[in-house]
Amino acid sequence: MHRQPQDTLRVPTRLAIVYREFERKAQFCADVLDEAHRLWLLDKDGSPLNQVIARAGELLDDIDEILVVLGCAAHGRAFATASTLRRDLEQLQTAITAQRLARAAKLRALDSQ
Repeated sequence: MHRQPQDTLRVPTRLAIVYREFERKAQFCADVLDEAHRLWLLDKDGSPLNQVIARAGELLDDIDEILVVLGCAAHGRAFATASTLRRDLEQLQTAITAQRLARAAKLRALDSQ
């Protein structure tokens, strides 16, 4: 069976499929980071927050693997999105660490009284 040129255009390329997977994972990662931020704002430190943060890290690792397949030249926007997600995760991790250190210092001050 011979395909007409217009039929060929409807068949997604491998990179298009990979890019859709990138978009799906990036959106999921953004949602996970939103949930982590919500838990942090509610002062819900502990296992649930740690699990959500770990999941965001796993998703970013998956995204990194997808970016290798996509290549920088063709999908600069994907790299920018991944960079933003990674920065958001790092900022949240920094804020969580600062909050934990402040709590620990406060507890030490109370214990020493």
